[in-house]
Amino acid sequence: MPERVPARLGPHAEPVRSGADGDLGDQPPVGLERLLVARIEDNGQQFDPTRAPPPVSARSLEEAKVGELGIHLMRSFATGMDYERRDGRNRLTLRFVEPPLSAAE
Repeated sequence: MPERVPARLGPHAEPVRSGADGDLGDQPPVGLERLLVARIEDNGQQFDPTRAPPPVSARSLEEAKVGELGIHLMRSFATGMDYERRDGRNRLTLRFVEPPLSAAE
């Protein structure tokens, strides 16, 4: 499943404002965060990436393997990562929060 994540992302990002209404336009006003939620589903074998062990660091460049870091990278970049198995399908939800803009930006 992790190998397929980049190919299946069809995320929708939207500005998030607590308790406020109104059109925010293309850019959020100063002080607002942007939230990106990506949900990846497949009907493959049950696999919960949130329970996968962390990668083992190679002691040298010669011992390093190519690949096998997809789950680690998702955990590193995502603000939140949840898994559920529903109706015979794997469902992974990743959340990414962009820090609010400052007045200087």
